[in-house]
This record gives sequence, C-alpha cells and structure tokens, in this order.
Amino acid sequence: MIKELSDICSSGNRLSVSIDEWTSIRNKRYFSVICHTTKTTHYNLGLVYIPGKCGAIEVRQIVEERLKHFGVKFETDIVAVTSDGPSVMKKFGRESPCEMVLCVNHAIHLAILDTFCKKQSEVTAARNALHNNDEHSSSDETSSTDNDDESYISNEEPKPQIIDDINYVMTETRSIIRFFRKSPLKSITLQKHVVAEFGVELVLLLDVRTRWNSMLTMIERILKLKNAIKKALIDLDSSQKWNEDNITVLQKLQMILTPTKLAVEALSRQDANLLTAEAIID
Repeated sequence: MIKELSDICSSGNRLSVSIDEWTSIRNKRYFSVICHTTKTTHYNLGLVYIPGKCGAIEVRQIVEERLKHFGVKFETDIVAVTSDGPSVMKKFGRESPCEMVLCVNHAIHLAILDTFCKKQSEVTAARNALHNNDEHSSSDETSSTDNDDESYISNEEPKPQIIDDINYVMTETRSIIRFFRKSPLKSITLQKHVVAEFGVELVLLLDVRTRWNSMLTMIERILKLKNAIKKALIDLDSSQKWNEDNITVLQKLQMILTPTKLAVEALSRQDANLLTAEAIID
C-alpha cells in the first residue's frame, strides 16, 4: 500500500482523505482515515486511537502522522478532506492546507433527526437560543468562529406542533410493535394472519432512534402488515390500540423518507463526487 500511494503522489496525482470518528463498546474513541484517488480506488489507513481531548490541533496532528506513516504529505499530497460537521472538524477544515468538504449524508441525517425526532423541550430550547442569539449577534459574531463548541441554529423557527404530532404517532406505533414482540402468544396470533395474507411469516421491526433509515424500515413493515395487525388486535381484544389516523401520517412519512433514502444510497456510492452530489440534492 505504501508503494502504491508513493507512486500515485510521485506521478503528479493527488489524494483526498475522509475521516470519521468511531467509538467502541468500551467507550474508546478512534479516527478512521481513508485515502481516495480519482479512479474511485480507496486505501484504508486503519483506525487511530484518540487518547483524550481532541480539538482541531489534535485532529490535524493525528491526520498528519497517520498519512506520514504511509508516506503521504498532508500539505502537498492531499487536495481535500471529507468529514462530518461538528464544530471541531469545521475549525480543523478552516485551518487545513486543503479544501474541507462536509459530509452531505451526515447533514441529511441531522436534518431528519431535528425534524422528526426532537422533543418539545428541545424545540423550546432551540427557539430560546435563537431569540438570545438575535439579541447578542453583534457581540458574538467575531468570537464564534474560533469556538470549538459553536452550534448552528436555523433562522427558521421550528414547528413544535408538527413535531409533537409526529412523535405521538411514532410513540403509538412503537407501542403496537412492542405489544406483539414481547409476547410469544401475541406474536403467534399476528403471524397467523400474516401467513394467511402473504404466505410467509414477516415480523414487525423496531427502529433504532439514532438511525433514521431504520425508522423508514419500521414504517414500511407496519404499513405492509396493517391488515394483519388489525385482525390480530381484534382477536386479542385490544382493538383500541389501533388508530387509523396514524396510518395516514405514516404513509406521508414514508413518501417523504423514501426519496431521501434513495438519495443517501446514491451519495454513498464509491464513485460519488461533488458533481453527482449536487445533481442528487437538486
């Protein structure tokens, strides 16, 4: 790998780097460093342990040392770095000798979580922060660019009622799923109707709160099995758990999230670049 990277750089070509933080189950943090070429070839430089506090200066040191280990110079051989968008990475990008490209997929992930997964208290806090920022914008404008803990608050006010409605529907949806998943008897009752309709057993899926695409998978499955679920609830004398109005909301969420999922899959292709990303977003 070292020879291949050396040949690429010595021939006048340049590399780009993507870095991402990963936390193990032992709560130890690592940086993944990957080099990319113009021919969609990538070289995984492995994981680098983060020993403690990691600001912009430490991030640069970690990246430079890892690249140097493989014979790559950060200042001359790298044209761009791609990462997610926390403030420390933004500062690292501003102070780097190359271009900084924030990960579009990560931005989409945060946008969906902010739209569909925020609690009322978080929305209220965001609105208060927005109001306070407006009052102190002139005095804070200069210092905010160098603050590792800076945050971005949208100029558009959140819609707490819409968020509350979605959260209510999702809470009821998860409650129904747990109702069947936690009881073998109830699950058997459901599968009897599922097999009668589809000819095969299909289980209900519960989402992972930190993975928005799992929410789409959960919604797709419960919409597919909605008739079997209603029949099973009647058999179990629990028909009051079903709210037909929730189905309308879930169908709308599916319509919104499905094209977003397709966009994320396209952006995740190894041959994706800034031109294809712009076309996908548009």
